Amino acid sequence: MELVNLVGKKVEVKECLGCEIVKGKLDAFGGILYSSKHFIVTQDFEIPINGFIIISAKNHYTSINEFSNEEKIEFITIVDKVLKILKKINVAKEFILVQGERSDIHFHLSLFPRKDWMKEKFGRVIANLKQIQEYARANMKTKENIELIKNTCELIKREMN
Repeated sequence: MELVNLVGKKVEVKECLGCEIVKGKLDAFGGILYSSKHFIVTQDFEIPINGFIIISAKNHYTSINEFSNEEKIEFITIVDKVLKILKKINVAKEFILVQGERSDIHFHLSLFPRKDWMKEKFGRVIANLKQIQEYARANMKTKENIELIKNTCELIKREMN
């Protein structure tokens, strides 16, 4: 499957995107922001929205129900810490957390920032996530925005470590 990454580069994904990033076969923009025993934190691979963060399991799970108790505790601790950091550095005041269960993809949780421009342009953010992502793909791959995302990635790395 061919994807276009955050900066517009076409990338061939041979297996699960999550697995390829975890195994180091694909580089996430800004690198791995945090790595623990069971999870990694990255900027979204495709969508150039500052603070659109992905928390992925290192194992190829498809559901949170597959986590051990240790993984569940570690997961919620990481989610809490990343959200606090994103709010502290003023990425957004509110986030939409999205996790879907599908047998063909790697488990990940998306931390989707609710930004003023999204509300103004699309109304209810949660009802229009797909349109917001398509808008970002088409309009937000600017040098300034990519630099902002890069700086946010560096701040998250520092705060997480």
